[in-house]
Amino acid sequence: MRENRSAGKTYHHILIAGLLFIVGGILSIYLWIEQSRNEREIAHQKFLQQVQILQKGLQQNLYTYGQLVNDVTGVFNASETVTQKEWNAYVQTVRKLSRQYPGIVGLGFSISEPQTERVLFYSGWDKNNRDDLTGLNLLSYKNRKIAIETSNKTGTTALANQLRLIRNGVASQDTPYFGLFAPVYKKDDKNLYGHVFLEVDFYAMVARLFNGEDKGVKLKIAYKNDEGVDEVLYEAKEEMEDKKSNVQSDSQEQLKNNLSKSPLFSHFSTITFNKSTWNLYFYSTPVIDDQVNKKGPAVVFFSCIIISFLGAIVVWSLNAIKERSQLLYLSNQKIRSLNKGLELKVKDRTQALEKLNHLLEKNNKMMSLQNELLTLMQGCSSVKEVFVLSGEFFKRMFPHHGGRLYCYNRQTFGLDLVTSWGEDQGNAPKIIKVSDCFSLHYLHPYEVKVAKSEMICGHVLQEAKKTPYFCIPFVQNESIFGLLTLWSDLEAQEGMKRFVEHIEKSISLTCLNLDLKRQLQYDAIHDPLTGLYNRRYFEENLLREMMKSRRAPVVFNILM
Repeated sequence: MRENRSAGKTYHHILIAGLLFIVGGILSIYLWIEQSRNEREIAHQKFLQQVQILQKGLQQNLYTYGQLVNDVTGVFNASETVTQKEWNAYVQTVRKLSRQYPGIVGLGFSISEPQTERVLFYSGWDKNNRDDLTGLNLLSYKNRKIAIETSNKTGTTALANQLRLIRNGVASQDTPYFGLFAPVYKKDDKNLYGHVFLEVDFYAMVARLFNGEDKGVKLKIAYKNDEGVDEVLYEAKEEMEDKKSNVQSDSQEQLKNNLSKSPLFSHFSTITFNKSTWNLYFYSTPVIDDQVNKKGPAVVFFSCIIISFLGAIVVWSLNAIKERSQLLYLSNQKIRSLNKGLELKVKDRTQALEKLNHLLEKNNKMMSLQNELLTLMQGCSSVKEVFVLSGEFFKRMFPHHGGRLYCYNRQTFGLDLVTSWGEDQGNAPKIIKVSDCFSLHYLHPYEVKVAKSEMICGHVLQEAKKTPYFCIPFVQNESIFGLLTLWSDLEAQEGMKRFVEHIEKSISLTCLNLDLKRQLQYDAIHDPLTGLYNRRYFEENLLREMMKSRRAPVVFNILM
């Protein structure tokens, strides 16, 4: 009887232990799935963050190229004649900002008639791209012709999605280049148009965005042709067998499904430039895909299996009641510790994502203000007007930091205060000398992190401030246009400095264009030898005086 009871109890305990082990196994599988899902979601968020960065970079590059083309048109609008020497000097100035314009192949100016186009000026961005385009009938290429006609009709910058490469007067196959065309003038009597055009290499432009790194994202750029089919403009070289292949699909959704078969994540979006649309297809690489298969889910699974096995052993070992209780207590403590650790990880990752989202929102706001400033600067007619406008935007960009903005005065050879804000408002000197600031002396940014141990600029030293600061000079071709000084803590100083250095190049280039425009206007109406007004000035004033005499019965005389 005792042996039967003992055997029955043994089978009972084995059954309970087995059930406990099975339940633990099911729980382990559930936790495995949940952990894998969390890893996949985190990897997906990283993928989307990289996609947003690349998409914004592409959109910003298009705006930057458009801004460059508009700046070049200003050279032709400022004077009725532009010489080859003046063109080469301007292109040489723009080349110094090559990091700001990645992927540029060539920059030129052409005259187009209804049936032909003649390139008068063309400058390749490096020695290998200096090709002779003069006299070629470039309107025979469909994408270029459509862009030129669109530019003529709308009067705005037009985008040509794909161009043909011209080598020594011979047209080769379509290349992964795109172009921007901006109208300069139109003469109705001959139906003659002038254009500034810019050629950009897709691969060089995108390579600058990736900066030689595998960011876990591959990119494909396409556009809808006349037949409604996506035509590939750019695709990662290791994945592309034919650069001119067309992606045959009935819809964008079907194309996205085809792309997602191989990578783990994919994303579709578009960017536009003056009514031209590019379709962007992003898909993940093993850099992101491999993050989903981490050891975390396996550790959770085997941990739960071990805990289940220990629980089964504890139930089966009924004779060791005290030992069983201790083991159960230890098992519960481990489970709580694991749960607490998982909760802390989820909390930390949530906080990191919130911080990253806040940073992205701040960067978006700064980029929006920058784009608005660059757009409004095109309407400025003088360097002083540019700095007054920039000062208002700097107040909005850095409302919580003290700062001051100066504009260079060519009559006094000093810098006049334009505006100041924050704690610095009302205390900034109205006029400073070039020698008062180290950044103006060395023509590059100067920053002070520890006010007690570093050299302080003269215009700051007299105020006895101990807050870290940095000065950014607005310089182009060794010509000084202004100075920006900002006070900030060390944590925010580096990010503010990089942003201001980026926007400083655009402001300085705009000021240089205004100076060139002013000089061209002066040269147009003055004799270069004597400095006296020339015949063009006489004809313009004669016409103005004749119109005034017609409006009012006033007689005027001409004395020569």
